[in-house]
Amino acid sequence: MMLGSRVRGQTELIMAGSLRDLIPDDHILARVDRVLDLSWLRAEVRQLDTSRNPLVTMPTA
Repeated sequence: MMLGSRVRGQTELIMAGSLRDLIPDDHILARVDRVLDLSWLRAEVRQLDTSRNPLVTMPTA
């Protein structure tokens, strides 16, 4: 391995916008999204959001 190179296990996905825009309304994920309230989850993971706090790093497995 050369210095500065990375081995990736999957193709990178770069997108702008919402994933919800890519999911049809009749897809199972869209139906689940309409009935499942995950608003509490934002508060639980806020400290892991690197766009708000760039000094936070995700733990490695």
